[in-house]
Amino acid sequence: MPNMQLKTKKSEDEIKRLFFDPNLKKASSSRGLGVVNENALHEWTEVSELRLFSKVVYFKPAGVNRHFNLGQLVNYMNNIYEDEEHTDFQVFLTPEDFKLYKKRREITNKPDIIIFKPAYKIRPTPEMIMTKLREFYDMETVENHEYLPDCFTEKSVFVVSREMLENEKAGSVSKEAERAMSTPVPTLKRKLEKEENSRSGSPSLSGPSRKKKALALDNSRSSSPTGSKKQ
Repeated sequence: MPNMQLKTKKSEDEIKRLFFDPNLKKASSSRGLGVVNENALHEWTEVSELRLFSKVVYFKPAGVNRHFNLGQLVNYMNNIYEDEEHTDFQVFLTPEDFKLYKKRREITNKPDIIIFKPAYKIRPTPEMIMTKLREFYDMETVENHEYLPDCFTEKSVFVVSREMLENEKAGSVSKEAERAMSTPVPTLKRKLEKEENSRSGSPSLSGPSRKKKALALDNSRSSSPTGSKKQ
């Protein structure tokens, strides 16, 4: 007797949702008849928790570097780098990506590094990561036990040292000297003449101007009627 296979038929709408969804990313992450499980995007699984705790060992979100480390956790929870160390790629990658990873391991001197997306659905934010860590740890106690450098706890009064003041004064003097050297000599001469005139209260005439004025005066005298002799 031949083996009997039970085949189920899908309606036209079900096929459209499953294979012709306009959002391919949404369709690829669907379950069942192409309906996305929205809760899967916010639900933690054993695999995603394992990924988180394997990275918390290196990036603890506490102490002085807590914000930097938290950013690193978000990055590693959303991406898996090909050159990571101490990472079980077979656990965190999809079967297709893991095959690609094994092929690339045979390549030496790779020109670039591939960044894979994790097999788990969740893409946690900083708030989601801290909420998950608080389920296992008392993060306030962890924060209180973190070491702080002395400069973060000691109060000090800011005082400008004498050396800094002397350097500032020397710098201002050198700038004034540079301005004086860069000023053109004629401009400087005219500036000094204006200062002298303002103090004396009378304008000064330069040599050529005085000569022109005297010559004009002589011409006016020679051309006047009173200057000619009577016959």
